[in-house]
Amino acid sequence: MLTPEPRLVASSVQQLLATNRVYAPLDWLLEANHLGYDDYRAWRRGRNTTLDDALVPGPAKTCDLVEEANRQARRLRATAETVVLYGTDENAGSELRASSDERLDTLLRTEFRLAEDRRQPDIFVDAPDNAAFNDLFDALSSRDPVAASKRLEALARVNMHHWAIADAATLIEALSLPPPNDEAQATERLRIMEGRWLQAASAVLHARARDFLIPLWRDIGRGLESAAFQPARPHRHAAWAYLQGFDWRNAKRVLRGTPAHGEEPLLLGWLAEAEWRLRQRKAALECWFELCWRAPEDFARVIDSTRFPDTSLKAAWARARDAFVEPPITAEWFPAWMALEERGIGRALAARRGSDGPRRAFDLARSLVAGGTDRQDIDNRRALQALHPGLLQRYLDTLDV
Repeated sequence: MLTPEPRLVASSVQQLLATNRVYAPLDWLLEANHLGYDDYRAWRRGRNTTLDDALVPGPAKTCDLVEEANRQARRLRATAETVVLYGTDENAGSELRASSDERLDTLLRTEFRLAEDRRQPDIFVDAPDNAAFNDLFDALSSRDPVAASKRLEALARVNMHHWAIADAATLIEALSLPPPNDEAQATERLRIMEGRWLQAASAVLHARARDFLIPLWRDIGRGLESAAFQPARPHRHAAWAYLQGFDWRNAKRVLRGTPAHGEEPLLLGWLAEAEWRLRQRKAALECWFELCWRAPEDFARVIDSTRFPDTSLKAAWARARDAFVEPPITAEWFPAWMALEERGIGRALAARRGSDGPRRAFDLARSLVAGGTDRQDIDNRRALQALHPGLLQRYLDTLDV
């Protein structure tokens, strides 16, 4: 049985609640890479009956994971409610079943909300507004421009000054536009996305904004395919749009095809995320470690961000920084630390064969955990001692465990 790590689960659930004030198990599974977005989207569009075959741990183990995540949401004093899961696009309005397992299906339809910091609605005055807005919300969440237009008109008839009217009209306009067909149109669409659509979707749809915006991001990515990477304007690159659109395969393809992507810190970070989302952790670690050596400050900023996807690597980074070793473990030395901490990394990743200290330390750590003759072991220990005594001490500590 897969045993969830409560501390890491609690951190990710807390982040979702802090960002959206809502925690939905499906959102958490997507963030944790237990569910691929394209599989999730196919289910929402009616192409798969349930998500059972798409859950990477399998339905039974996913139950354990989601139960732990839901338990953490209750500890954070979020209120549970059972929701109906609806289809989207051509499957708009259809009620969905997340799993053929009743227990898991119930868990995935249980969402948690933090108390809203606003006045309590007046049951008599606000009820018509609430009903009309909820209908509009459902239509926009389903990405149905025809139904959304009708429900926007209904809301305006009830309350022409309702706060959501202008933003909802913006979102309906977004659904009605054809995809951009060249770089110029895609660049203009990106400007609209960043200037209007992101704000409107966040205001009206909150946690559902992601599903609304992802197809729009993917359209922008396709339109920007011919755009060269500009360090001064990095978001005007197809890879950025594809990453926002959870299109990891196209993001990886575009990044691998970008000249000198292995030397540009920002592109290395983007590529690492795409590889990790595609469950290519070895390739992701190669990118993150290269970032450690090329731009250690950039790596520290990336791994300390709330969006960093690999929670186990993030936890290892925290342990490395807190370790009582001299000199302290900084980003440059972190790959060598990881080769000692997670020995499979040393076996999986190729030697760097670099002349600088941090890359040499990584190779030495690999050699030590791989084993060798007594003479080789002594030589490697001496070399590591000369480069970073704290790393050698950590290696010796692991021998005592």
